Amino acid sequence: MIRGASTAECLEYGAPDLAEVIPIEAFNRRKGARNNRGRIRVGGSAVVIPSTPLSILGGDLLNWIDAEFKTLNVGNVSALLDQGPNVWDFTQATATNQPLWEATGYSGMPSVLYDGVDNFMFGPAALATALVGGDDNPHSIFTSIEFTAINSLEIIFCCANGASNNRLYDAFANNTGPVWQINKDGDGAGGLSSASGGTPLASTRYLLEIHHTGTAVTLVANGSTIINAVAQDVLTVTVDNFSIACTMLLGAAANFANLRMANWVACNVNLLTDAPRLAAMRAYQSARYP
Repeated sequence: MIRGASTAECLEYGAPDLAEVIPIEAFNRRKGARNNRGRIRVGGSAVVIPSTPLSILGGDLLNWIDAEFKTLNVGNVSALLDQGPNVWDFTQATATNQPLWEATGYSGMPSVLYDGVDNFMFGPAALATALVGGDDNPHSIFTSIEFTAINSLEIIFCCANGASNNRLYDAFANNTGPVWQINKDGDGAGGLSSASGGTPLASTRYLLEIHHTGTAVTLVANGSTIINAVAQDVLTVTVDNFSIACTMLLGAAANFANLRMANWVACNVNLLTDAPRLAAMRAYQSARYP
């Protein structure tokens, strides 16, 4: 955590070299102002404020999903509310497909449990486009996950095209091995370029990172580099679907994951090229999900 000095008028918010000075009243109105698990409500003449993905990444933040901020439908999750500036929520309107919300499911913190049968969530098409649309944009992803079982393709996320019967970009645990795997299909014709490595385990918590630029992709699990591939496809087709815990084939969900997820953060910079912010994000993930 870092110190933020406040007056009656304003608050310095964020790491010293990434400080954001805003009126206290505006800070208190911010979506998700909360306790010392992340952002906090402000009062008095001095406060202590931990860095968050928003303060670390600023305008490069694509979306920041934290299971603490949700809309529930009788205990199941109909929406996970984006804490970033784009308001790119994860949603699931169909009650039978909604995952279970857990108050303390991941390292004592809130999480979302996908049952491996029919639970999944959508992200906005804009997120898929921001990740790998057009010229295969550089990006980094941070997520806190646990596989409750590894029975098939345990999909973490998938970017796809509604008109294609092939996955375009996804990351998962493959039970054949088992191995971590990242697939890309540049033209949507089924010719996947696949990178794999390591041994994912069920009932093990992972602080996962994926760093991507063009044909290069790196997967880091609990601080260890598992995949470092340099010959991945570059997408040349439209990406218009984003899903969590399933693939999307011809617009239909398949390959449902046995997955627990506590958070998801994506930014439009490959943070392997930005050591200070990479270190800050790793510190945030480790502190919030010890």
